[in-house]
Amino acid sequence: MIIDEAQAIRPHTSQIFKAVHQVKADAFIALSGTPVGNRLLEYWSIMDFVNPGLPGSAETFRREFATPIGASTTLRSSSVSVTSLLPLSCAASRPIVP
Repeated sequence: MIIDEAQAIRPHTSQIFKAVHQVKADAFIALSGTPVGNRLLEYWSIMDFVNPGLPGSAETFRREFATPIGASTTLRSSSVSVTSLLPLSCAASRPIVP
């Protein structure tokens, strides 16, 4: 399943987010020019669509990533959290094997 304008599935409480999670498919691809609009939790919505369960629950993601990054006043103070998002992003872009 491929969705364009993937930012439309955020926030995770929206009806469209719930609808796309009902679709069964062998692979999921999300295209977006703006994956994060106002909150880092919006990134979770897209990552959970592409790799269901990989980013953990929305609450866990909020607690471990979104809140610490959002609360930081400098990049340096949030660098550990930002760095820990990199494996998640790389896993989301893993090759699709038919």
